[in-house]
Amino acid sequence: MKVCRVCGRKKDAKRWLIPTPKEVALAELMSRLEPVHCEDCLRNPLAHSAVLQVRGMEKDDLEKIILEELVKTDKKGRREKVVPKGQNYQLSSKSMAKRIGKKMKDLGARIKVTSKLVTYDTQSGRQVTRLTVRAVFEFAPGDVVEYKDQVYLVEKIMGGFIYTKVGKKFRSKDATKIEVARQKGFYISQNPPIVFIEETGESLEVKEKGKGKVEVIKYKDKIWVK
Repeated sequence: MKVCRVCGRKKDAKRWLIPTPKEVALAELMSRLEPVHCEDCLRNPLAHSAVLQVRGMEKDDLEKIILEELVKTDKKGRREKVVPKGQNYQLSSKSMAKRIGKKMKDLGARIKVTSKLVTYDTQSGRQVTRLTVRAVFEFAPGDVVEYKDQVYLVEKIMGGFIYTKVGKKFRSKDATKIEVARQKGFYISQNPPIVFIEETGESLEVKEKGKGKVEVIKYKDKIWVK
């Protein structure tokens, strides 16, 4: 049984999995334990095969998706590495970058994938390239957009569609983002629902009931609370 000297995983066909203590003890007893180095541990920790660039998405939401992918690949017996680098992320796997890019596209992002020659493999003579996956969200939840002369507050974006707070759905490519005023406030009444704006000292009656601190979004005669 081949077991990595560094991470302790065993080779199972094409995968590297964590062995049970019983498996290790049996292999040692029968002199069938072969210490080796797995491909993941041999990989240069500073090297990366892909770069992920995501703009217009909350960092916590993005890193939740990255963590989900790391857990999936680990269960399949492969340990990927993701290193934050400024606004970007360096990944050890091109396939993982592509999978995350697909998820970004499903959420409504514009995707651009490029490949750059880094060096040549001295043994095989093949080109070694680095993949860059760039995902840009033009719209985000809380944005105000115009569609067919009507103004809507964006609830979520998925699959290239914008879903609004009033239940309207339309393609994001057909919408235009609108600049709005945003102010912080808090509810001071429930019936009717009234929000006090800290910056101006004014009280606004709103449609939505709520409590605590909120963000008030204003565009002309329209008011939303988020």
